Amino acid sequence: MGEVVWGGKSVRTDAAKSKKRRLLLETAARMFNEAGYERTSLTEIARAFNITKASLYYYIENKEDILFSISKASLDGLKNSLDATRAGHACGRDQLLAFLTEYIKLMQTDFGKCLVTSNKMALSEESRGILREDRKLIDEAVRSIISGGVDDGSLVSSSPKFTTFAIFGAINWMCFWHREGDGFSNEEITERFLQFFLEGIEPMQ
Repeated sequence: MGEVVWGGKSVRTDAAKSKKRRLLLETAARMFNEAGYERTSLTEIARAFNITKASLYYYIENKEDILFSISKASLDGLKNSLDATRAGHACGRDQLLAFLTEYIKLMQTDFGKCLVTSNKMALSEESRGILREDRKLIDEAVRSIISGGVDDGSLVSSSPKFTTFAIFGAINWMCFWHREGDGFSNEEITERFLQFFLEGIEPMQ
């Protein structure tokens, strides 16, 4: 991996630190996806920015902090998407499609792929617990959307729980097979996934 542009010396404001930390996380996520979390060292991450390993500690606590922060940011983004879709769409079908569109987009990014494919056992029990609660909240919210869609007649499902499992399983697996240049654009994948799901859970006309 080539050197990442870190920028020149900047005033150590909170905004500047936050911006560089985000760039660090994005770069680390890409490196974790390419080589694996266990095989990527802090020294290699620092080398990507042409800085010393010691300099990284101004932005992160350790390598586990990087993986946790990537995962937490991804899940926080999904929770925000859920809030927006439930507030902006009336029926269950439209809420589900709006959220799944954002979820599929996330799974096409380095953050999303890292969330799904990285070994969470590398994290502390406390960190895993925090992420587990976020996942539970998202899972329950999607089940609720599907149940609401069944109630308002815009969706059909004999089990919102298993429908949710199937949807997340199908989308998450994309992180293992979709690669740039495999013949499918991100837009096409999003469209096909949504069409596939609708064929199974939309009422017959």
